[in-house]
Amino acid sequence: LNRIGSLSVGPGGEVYLTQWMVQEVVVIDPSGRLSRQVGRQGSGPGDFVSPYSLGWVADTLWVGDPRGARIQLFSNGAESSGTIQFTIAPATDDPYPRAMVPSAVLSDGSILASGSGIPIGLAADGRITRQSYVRASRGGEVINTVAVLSVPSRDFLSIPFGDDGFIATVHPVQTMSVLRLNTTGDGFFVLDRPIPEQGDFAVVGIHRVGLEGDTVWSRHLEIPAIRATPEFRDRVLGRFGPQPEEGDSDPDPMARAAREGIEFEEYLPGFLDVHLAENGDLWFEVPDPEFSTSSWLICDSLGIAIGRANFPLGFTLKYANQVKVWGVVEDQFAVPVLLRYGVQREGAGSGVP
Repeated sequence: LNRIGSLSVGPGGEVYLTQWMVQEVVVIDPSGRLSRQVGRQGSGPGDFVSPYSLGWVADTLWVGDPRGARIQLFSNGAESSGTIQFTIAPATDDPYPRAMVPSAVLSDGSILASGSGIPIGLAADGRITRQSYVRASRGGEVINTVAVLSVPSRDFLSIPFGDDGFIATVHPVQTMSVLRLNTTGDGFFVLDRPIPEQGDFAVVGIHRVGLEGDTVWSRHLEIPAIRATPEFRDRVLGRFGPQPEEGDSDPDPMARAAREGIEFEEYLPGFLDVHLAENGDLWFEVPDPEFSTSSWLICDSLGIAIGRANFPLGFTLKYANQVKVWGVVEDQFAVPVLLRYGVQREGAGSGVP
């Protein structure tokens, strides 16, 4: 496997996944064996430029191809059955206008559209200040706005390197609100993660949003804030390469510049990532104080904390439902390994793995 982008489980229990720089969808059977591939590189029906997001509406698999400004449809997860392709002109009052492209199919057949990625340099300079999501017809006509999220320049970095160069990267602890689509396609969650005003606790804003962009309900969840200790900084900056031992030279000057150029507030939002499970549970990745596991706080569909789960260190959650969890870790050669776990619940309806 290459770096895994998105993962979904089909009606028959097969796993469908996209990979970085791979122009096809890989299908894995319930026993973990490679079953087949869906799609190929190209510009025709069923073809991809760079597939990323995917999901299901009834028995149709949809695959978002943002660089191709389209969504490809596959009946029963196999046969090409249509293409949804359009671009929506940006709002005229955007300081740096970006067109919106299809990104997901919703339960009523309409389309979620948004800007394709956030250019790091422009966001770091404050020239991109918002990310908009709209609901559109399959022909690209805007039906309504779903959400407009602020883009904090703090999360996007242009770090000086060399005489006149820059390293464009994102902060390892993000503060930008995130939008997550229900796997059923009938609504969204918007989750806020501001810098804590006080040290002990971080307040997570959880907002359930309907297809019309209306807020169904909102609640605030208090979780322990992340304290940016030296151990925490070393852990999250490890993606730029290991810190050399004292007295040793750094073999990668660019990695060193990145590590030295990233600043941390003393206290940070309480979670690093969030995943919306098929049954509506919210899984928040929270730091393990001992840095020995990947720890996740689980809330039900009303935003109420119901339990925790621990996985191997470095685990990235890709998909979860009532009975199973899928995620990825990298082996010693940085090769992704797909893992599947069963979910056991403590008490009827408690939802605690």
